[in-house]
Amino acid sequence: AQPNIDHLDLKTPSQHLKHRMATPSVALSLKTLNANVLLARYAVRSEIAARATVLARRLDNGDVSLPFKSIISCNIGNPHALLGQKPLTYIRQVLSLCVNPDLLLTKGIFPLDTIKRAKQLLATIPGGVGAYSNSQGLECVRSDIAAFLRNRDAVDTSIDEIYCTKGASEAVKMTLECLIRNGQDGVLVPVPQYPLYSATLTCLGGQTLGYYLDEDDQWSQSKAELTRAYNDAVSSGIKVRALVIINPGNPTGQVLDRKTLESTIEFCAENNLVLMADEVYADNVYAENCKFFSCRRVAYEMGVPVQMVSYNSISKGFTGECGLRGGYMHLWNFDKDVMEQMTKLASMSLCSNTIGQLAMALHLAPPRPNEPSYELYISERDSILSSLKNRAMRISEAFNRLDGMSCTIIQGAMYAFPRVNIPQGAVVMSKSKGYPPDELYVRELLEETGVVCVAGSGFLQKDGTYHFRITILPPEDQIDQVIQLVSQFHARFMKRYS
Repeated sequence: AQPNIDHLDLKTPSQHLKHRMATPSVALSLKTLNANVLLARYAVRSEIAARATVLARRLDNGDVSLPFKSIISCNIGNPHALLGQKPLTYIRQVLSLCVNPDLLLTKGIFPLDTIKRAKQLLATIPGGVGAYSNSQGLECVRSDIAAFLRNRDAVDTSIDEIYCTKGASEAVKMTLECLIRNGQDGVLVPVPQYPLYSATLTCLGGQTLGYYLDEDDQWSQSKAELTRAYNDAVSSGIKVRALVIINPGNPTGQVLDRKTLESTIEFCAENNLVLMADEVYADNVYAENCKFFSCRRVAYEMGVPVQMVSYNSISKGFTGECGLRGGYMHLWNFDKDVMEQMTKLASMSLCSNTIGQLAMALHLAPPRPNEPSYELYISERDSILSSLKNRAMRISEAFNRLDGMSCTIIQGAMYAFPRVNIPQGAVVMSKSKGYPPDELYVRELLEETGVVCVAGSGFLQKDGTYHFRITILPPEDQIDQVIQLVSQFHARFMKRYS
């Protein structure tokens, strides 16, 4: 018996092609895209950043019609690009030797301690840097991270608690993937916050539960506000899974004192929350009366066994190695079965890049006193941090002199987050254009000056307040120009819409 072929499509290949070309629908479009991806917003690289790229291309192509000669990207903490910061010599020399071991045979080029360190690292890396590592990261790297944490926190640390990641961002995403089970799970996040948190929670279908920082008190956080946010969430039927702190703060630049950390840790313990401690700016503390305290050390000394995930990165601090994508997370007080699931999650990406892993190890285990590279390393480190401190002070002081603008002291991190008293005329104009008033501010700032900033609405903020984030990274010989451009624009903007 012949098979029934009445139901089969017997078009020729050319007929199939014509049929597909005549069909307007496609498999993936904005209509069929995951709705959570559409809803997610990451303001740091937003439409304004895209517009800046267009303007930069026009300048590169010789367009002289624009009112500025260059784009100054103050929207992202990218020290090597904006600051023109030179990589730390020691880190790059050891990396060079690890990437090209033939250089180990050369004489008179590399200091002896860099050669020794590269040989030590390579001896523990089967196949060299071009081979996959363990999904949690190279054991030699995790050993250096564990030693750093033991020394910093005075707490025993196992390499099995450490996961090397592509920057801290990947680590945050992995943590949230483990926490968010459905649309009724949420995480307490500081407002203003780094939009990685809200965007990732949106993509996962979870709830961003904002607790407000107090701008009038140097962006401080209080247990009373944490309790308010927690109770509001619970009364709405949301299961609160974790609490995020960003210390030093991004975008707000505050450094949390020990008392605040203690009350936050107590709050997490009382409400059975995982504490997510974003500490990537730990080295960026500028104010004389401020000091960085690690959450883990504080919790240990309190004797409070809170579950905690802490994050670090080579993108910030004084290394600024954003493009190498090196970071780690440390999991503390988690059961073995949970760790196994996190390891499974890590294995799905095979491993983080080995160059970034090595850079993290070199950052946390730098040259020692009396080694050939030590003095240059310390000189480079101190010069970078001193320059950042100077620029932080100059920017906040300059913005506080402007009518209609105020800026808290930049105690740490890499950003100023000034508040703008936007005139009612600008509020009306922005509403007609369909975006927030502070976005109108940064859009016009870009079009008139070439300075790229991020609207405060992208970080979340209290209703009725308007801010923008600007990095403190322009080189010292350009910082006055940036301040002048923003100041002159601000005066025009206020006059235009008053």
